[in-house]
Amino acid sequence: PPQPSAFTRGLSAIRDSMPDPNTVKDTMLSATKAAQEKTSALSSNLYREVKGLTSSELEQVMLKSTRPDETPVKTKHVERLVGVTYQISGKYDIYDAVLRKLWNKMAERDIRTKLKSVYVLHRFSVDGGPEHQEALKQRLRALRKTKDPKRSGGGGRGGSTRDFDSKVL
Repeated sequence: PPQPSAFTRGLSAIRDSMPDPNTVKDTMLSATKAAQEKTSALSSNLYREVKGLTSSELEQVMLKSTRPDETPVKTKHVERLVGVTYQISGKYDIYDAVLRKLWNKMAERDIRTKLKSVYVLHRFSVDGGPEHQEALKQRLRALRKTKDPKRSGGGGRGGSTRDFDSKVL
């Protein structure tokens, strides 16, 4: 049989070196998914940092103390939050905003944020001013009976999830 021409040999070499289309598709899909996950994580962290720069002092300390990373909660952040209980009389309700923010952090997906939020709540209950301990308990009980409008519980049928509902966690 005659020897194939140089052109035919070149086409055969190109065809043999081309990857399988299914392999290319699978590789592209996994690369796209990885890029999407990385971008989502980066944008979430960026959003958190920008929010921290534009928020109130309370929100900044809360964001810093519940940051989803491997570092422990800094004592100075917890002391700033708990210190308010020694500066303000126990007859004033200072817990509504703090507890709602902590609850929102506890309901996030990231386990590090959840754990840090529970830790901050624990420090409030243990280290807070003695006048405020009963107020904290009462406020927690009251919040457990209120609805959280940001979390729908029944797909739009019949309301929202309660604040501090352990089923959400």
